Amino acid sequence: MKRLFLISALIFLNACASSDVADGTGCPVLSGRRFSVLFDYGSSDLSETAVRRLEEAAAEARESGDYVCLLGRLEYRGVPAEQGLEALDRAKNVGEIFLQEGVSPEKIYVGIKAQEALTGFSAPQTAADERHVLEIVVGR
Repeated sequence: MKRLFLISALIFLNACASSDVADGTGCPVLSGRRFSVLFDYGSSDLSETAVRRLEEAAAEARESGDYVCLLGRLEYRGVPAEQGLEALDRAKNVGEIFLQEGVSPEKIYVGIKAQEALTGFSAPQTAADERHVLEIVVGR
């Protein structure tokens, strides 16, 4: 538990200390491979398929020395503090896979952004509509 807290704190501090901000999230990657992980509402659990895909991406990042940016999104409804904790929990779970695969903690950045405003009267129908997604950018 203590190790987990220290890893989370290190990832958070890296995100806060970044001087190269590409998109306002603390992510220094200007271009790179982008993919995302979709989560169920209120969940930070990863499927087996997601874990395998993340392990492959982590191995590539470790070998190339690339930076890894984990960009969480806050949903438009609910309690903001709970949204932030859920987004951070998702990023932590994904970040742990990159750490387990040997990516240096100094190469991992975490950013959390509020969801863009929805237009019109369309209600979200799926988790993807509500942006229960963690975007991942791997590059330099």
